[in-house]
Amino acid sequence: MIEYIITIIRDFILPYGAFGVFFASIVEEVIAPIPSALVLTASGFFLIPDGSFFDSLGRIFIIIAIPGALGVTVGSLLFYGIAYTSGKPALIRWGRYFGVAWEDVEKLEKRFERGHVDEVALFTARTIPIIPSVVISSFCGFVRLPLKEYLVYSFLGTIVRAFFLGIIGWQVGDIYMRMAEYMNIIESFVFIFIIFAIIFFIARRLYMRRKIGGQENVNK
Repeated sequence: MIEYIITIIRDFILPYGAFGVFFASIVEEVIAPIPSALVLTASGFFLIPDGSFFDSLGRIFIIIAIPGALGVTVGSLLFYGIAYTSGKPALIRWGRYFGVAWEDVEKLEKRFERGHVDEVALFTARTIPIIPSVVISSFCGFVRLPLKEYLVYSFLGTIVRAFFLGIIGWQVGDIYMRMAEYMNIIESFVFIFIIFAIIFFIARRLYMRRKIGGQENVNK
């Protein structure tokens, strides 16, 4: 599976260079089965020839990091937009079962407007390869982080991530395939952990709600 995807990536990015990295990063972001570290590490391996250290770093930044970050940011808008537009109706309808109201989201949204701590958290999360991008994008859309801040900090954080992965692909050669696969496995575990944490949170909310409701009925 990984080898097949890598072949497709190679045939796509080699003829188009930075433009290939950009479009491949969009596809990678939208299609979940593609490991999120694969396009950028493969780009470092295929696009950066042997040369001086600083010259190679400059090429990685220009050919891989910038177009890769642009592609990831553009691709992530799909999940950001879905969460942004569907979050309020879903909460209004189902939020009471989870102990969350739309007013809580509005309060969180105001916190984003007051300071830069949350923007820094978004930037940091984008720099870490093992944090699933879809979770970050969906959360930012759900809490209605302003689009401008979302785009800026997602792009800047992803540049760091893309630069790091590009260096790995350039330095480790064909070992990058196994490293990308391991990163994908770790990312999958992180995603599963987040899903279970959400399920636990919802189940606990429902249990506490029923417990409180039962106590109220007894008091009556």
